[in-house]
Formats: sequence, C-alpha cells, structure tokens
Amino acid sequence: MNRPPLELQLAYAGWTTVLGERLNDLRLFKHGRREHIESMKREGRFRFGSLADFRREELYGTEIGDHGEGTIQIEAEVWSSEDENQNTFARQAVERIFILHDETENVSVENINLEYDVSGYVFSVSENPEPSAEDGYDACIEITDLFGFFAMLSQFPKFQFPPPFVSDFVAFRLNPFMPCEYRSRYAMGHETKVPIHLIKPEAHRPWREWRLFLEIGPTPPHVMVSCIEATQFLGEPIYF
Repeated sequence: MNRPPLELQLAYAGWTTVLGERLNDLRLFKHGRREHIESMKREGRFRFGSLADFRREELYGTEIGDHGEGTIQIEAEVWSSEDENQNTFARQAVERIFILHDETENVSVENINLEYDVSGYVFSVSENPEPSAEDGYDACIEITDLFGFFAMLSQFPKFQFPPPFVSDFVAFRLNPFMPCEYRSRYAMGHETKVPIHLIKPEAHRPWREWRLFLEIGPTPPHVMVSCIEATQFLGEPIYF
C-alpha cells in the first residue's frame, strides 16, 4: 500500500493513542447476507446506512433497528439572558459544550432539557464472529487491517445514492473505526462526552459493535461506497 497522506497519518496516530490496548489482537467482522458479503469481497461495494433509517424498528426489527439511534436527551445547567433569544442562546450553549465538545464554554445556573439527534451514515462491524439467530444473516467477512481499510475508503471512494439523489460531487468526511458505548441515552452534563452515533442501549451489548462514521452532504436513506482498493484488507467470506 502507498504511504497515506499526512492527514491520515495524523488520524492514525490519534486513533491508536485514544484506543491503546483495545487494538491489541482486535478482530472485527462484517455480517450480512451471503450475496452482499460476496459482492463486498469481489467488487468492493460497502453499504453505509443512515442513523435515521436504522430508527425504523418496524422494518429492521429490534435486533438491527434501534428507535433511538443517533439521539440523546441532555439535562444541563445553562445560564441564559432573559430576553426573547433565551431559548436559542441556551440551546447553542449546550450544543457547543456537549455536542461540539467546546471546553472553552463556562455556563451554569438554569436547568434545561434538550433532545438532540445527529445525521450521518454508519458501517457497522462486530467483535463477535457469530451471527445472531434473529438477524437473518448467513455470512460474514473479517476486516484484517482496520486502518488500512479506513485509509483506502478515505482516499478512493465512489459514491452511489438511491434515486432521486445525485452523487456527481460529494463533500464527505470519514471517521475511523470506534467502539460503541452501551449506556442510557439520557445524559447529565458532561456525561455526553461520547459521540452520539456511538451510544447504543444495553440490549445491544452482546454485538460488541464498532463503527465507521460517514459525514456527507446529501441525506438519502443509505449510501453505497465502492472502493476496490479496500478489498485487500478483507479476509475470505465465512458462511453459516
């Protein structure tokens, strides 16, 4: 593999610093139906689903679907002035501290309850090589080099959106694999220092999920990303 550009080298350094020993002997698997796993290996086609789409439990069931996906409720103490812009100011202050993680803000005094949701697309993998009996998957494939896979998708992606969305020009940012955290989506103050797209309920803990997170301009229900260069970091399909 060619040496990745500087920004990816820096991302790799930050990624390994944050995760440390969690990366030792880590193995991650992508589960799916046989035809999708084989297409992934053969053609380098990867489906990123939107957080909003995964909220549709009536479509995906509770094994894959999650009605609270990408949302969080925040209770915080926020100072705000007593004018007509009070609510807007308070909401922006909470967002800067708890969503954007701006450590320079210093607010206090008035209680406020807010509910946030984030948009974006996830490519989910699991530490667990075995499929769940309820998800209907009959195959999986191992990602043998997590950062190599991420680097290829970052440098050479080709996007395909379902109609009527157009993918001629796409501004995007892809974030490295990070583990989900299993906890309540109700948060007090700085408890929200976990990216919202990584928060999952306790019931999903056996899946031990990690996610690539794609921030992208259009908002279709899913995005197909083609990158044949990334297939060098996939093992052989495993069938169940």
